Amino acid sequence: MGSSPVETLEKSLFVSLFSSFDKFIGDLVDVLFRKQPNLYLNINKEIKISEVLEYNSIDELRQSFLDKEIETIRRKSYQEQFKSLENQFNITTLKKFKQWPSFIEKSQRRNLFTHCDGVVSKQYIDICKSAGFNFEIEKNVGEQLEVGTEYLFHSCMIVAQVGIMLGQTLWRKVINNEIEKADRHLNEKIFDFLHEEEWLNAITIGDFAKNLSNNSTESMERLFLINHAIALNATDKKDEAKSLLNTKDWSATLLDFKLAYAVINYEYNEAQEIMKKIGKEGELVVEIAYHDWPLFREFRESEQFFSGYESVYGYPYLSKVKELAERTKNEVELLHDSSIEEHYKIQSDFSSMIWVLNHNRKSIFNIN
Repeated sequence: MGSSPVETLEKSLFVSLFSSFDKFIGDLVDVLFRKQPNLYLNINKEIKISEVLEYNSIDELRQSFLDKEIETIRRKSYQEQFKSLENQFNITTLKKFKQWPSFIEKSQRRNLFTHCDGVVSKQYIDICKSAGFNFEIEKNVGEQLEVGTEYLFHSCMIVAQVGIMLGQTLWRKVINNEIEKADRHLNEKIFDFLHEEEWLNAITIGDFAKNLSNNSTESMERLFLINHAIALNATDKKDEAKSLLNTKDWSATLLDFKLAYAVINYEYNEAQEIMKKIGKEGELVVEIAYHDWPLFREFRESEQFFSGYESVYGYPYLSKVKELAERTKNEVELLHDSSIEEHYKIQSDFSSMIWVLNHNRKSIFNIN
């Protein structure tokens, strides 16, 4: 019996997911070499003088070498790819994250759908187990695998996480004079996940940020902790959130950080007083932050928040909400009237993952 249209679409999206990831890796390596030309010295290739003379410039020759190197990497399995990248960039931690076994299982399942219509092979089982993946239900050779909505969604999450962590790790290693830019980019990714209420993604990337050894500033390190704690609170891991924040002393920090600490620990009376002290604009907290920073998601429902907001800005919070809602409505109508549909392009979990990879690739290195 053939697959239904939904099953066929799920398989197609699942395979395309890894095609996008493959392109991401190629583009990532390409831009790292362009940013750090000394990396070309690590490419050990022999070439005849007659072949050299075919190129119009050294730049063309170098790009040719790099294109071949990238193609060589892409032809390898992900286990081999990550090992090559570790050797190329002198890093030993690319595979040391909790999601690695799951990532390998999903990539191997992609191979099954690409080459044998999802039928389980001994190679699939062996590679998954060697990577440390534990099957909830044992798979048998010859068994037919499916994708399904939940599995596809989880795959999007894992691939997005791996793409961000891989890009960040190589960026920080190879171009270590851009740590500040890398920090900003990483914080934006966590913030995006918080906004989308993708709490598990935010926790995973927050945990990655927490373990980084080279942050640009103390303030950025604290911001990572705050956003990580927000996600933990949202998943009812309040004790973990509190313990995470308590790894730092917040008594001598900016009022903005003290506000965040109070909110995350549900000390709303204290938070209200700090709001008043900060006033209309702090170092980090401005009016729009009270509306869109997930830090205030639960605090916004409290009497202390409403009172503090009106005391600071001179008008009720809900009146500003209505103003922003009307402005958003007008912008949406303008987009619709102008037939600009790009605003609605990213609607599915799969498309969101593709956006994360492509945006990650472009925004990291300002690729046009």
